[in-house]
Amino acid sequence: MTSSERKTGVQGATVAANVERLMEEQNLNPNSLARKIAEIEQPTELADGTTVRPSKLAPLAIHRIIGGERKVDVDDLVLLAYSLGVSPVTLLQPRTPRGTDQILSPLGEITSGKYWNWIVGQTAFGAKRWHPRAEPVHPDERGDIWEQRMYVMEATPPWSAEAGEAAWQDMVWDFDKPFEE
Repeated sequence: MTSSERKTGVQGATVAANVERLMEEQNLNPNSLARKIAEIEQPTELADGTTVRPSKLAPLAIHRIIGGERKVDVDDLVLLAYSLGVSPVTLLQPRTPRGTDQILSPLGEITSGKYWNWIVGQTAFGAKRWHPRAEPVHPDERGDIWEQRMYVMEATPPWSAEAGEAAWQDMVWDFDKPFEE
């Protein structure tokens, strides 16, 4: 199958490449990965009592995912990540040596670092400005910081607010200190 025949988009191709790479690194083939997935005890009932079917990935399905012939749904993504010993966002992130490398995402071209920060909920994709940790923020730019803070607050679970606030203290200039140019 050529790249023009893929049934997946840019993100699906990234997930496929990462699954294939991790399988090679761990000396797994579709059969052994399918066995690992089959061993996961999945719930069959939701909290509200609704019955759900556990996800299964047969060796042929894994082969088709790697070949771009089959899309990965969110249940598949979680099972693949768990079985490969990585986070689901690891499968979503294109593998690059540096965060400054340009990648193609489903939303266009962006640096690998900015894309990672977006998929982990640390910054808004397409925000007006990017404020790297090393640069102090001028008081005139606080509106953009407020947009970023609101994004992080909405992108993370409510119980993580304390952790998110601690991360923000590392990422932006302390508003109580005078701006130094």
